[in-house]
Amino acid sequence: MIKKDRLLDRQRINLYSYVRNDPLKYIDPTGADLVLAANLKAKQREFIVNNLARLYMTEKGRAALERADRSPYNVVVGRGTLERTEINPARLGEFKIGGTVHVVGGITTYDTATDTKTKEKYLMAGGPPGLDALNPIRVAIDKDNSSDMGKDPARVLQHEIAGHVNSALDLAERPYSGTDYPEGRITGLDPKKDEENAQRVEKELGKLPDKPSPEAIKAVEELLKPRKKDQ
Repeated sequence: MIKKDRLLDRQRINLYSYVRNDPLKYIDPTGADLVLAANLKAKQREFIVNNLARLYMTEKGRAALERADRSPYNVVVGRGTLERTEINPARLGEFKIGGTVHVVGGITTYDTATDTKTKEKYLMAGGPPGLDALNPIRVAIDKDNSSDMGKDPARVLQHEIAGHVNSALDLAERPYSGTDYPEGRITGLDPKKDEENAQRVEKELGKLPDKPSPEAIKAVEELLKPRKKDQ
């Protein structure tokens, strides 16, 4: 539709043009949302924003964050205490010294459901009109686990957002024919290939800046602002 604000800005009259043909400078202000989890403590919020800002200062990191933000699906980033799993636990009656523990630095979670007819398990995500009641895709990062793994928290966020989140969004945003799968149903995600892709984009990230710049922090804060419902 041609609205008044489009007539005032001729580069927005073309509905197929994205961000006034300047995607390096602008993001889509009417996409859905990339937001922080609710009830974060000040230190937790600072930790996430600073590491997202460091990520934003790289070309690939910025692309991943902006892609998640302009999606019609909601993505929430927060802090969590993630699992530590002993790979070879002692058996009943056995005494064990040492061992190997699998430590998780970050995790991406989705709601799941099962098709009543096909019994196929699929993922769901909230955001578009009609799907607002569904939960968002959730990303949690564990500061302590990341430190114990010797992994940069910003690199962990790249693994989760550029890897797992963006892969799911690509599937969720496929054109909907109205016959093969309902909108919001995420099918076809191969866990093994998804993890391989996440590891690949993490390695491709390259060197990260040691500290976030004030400009990057400001840009990330803009990305993280909740959108109005009517947008």
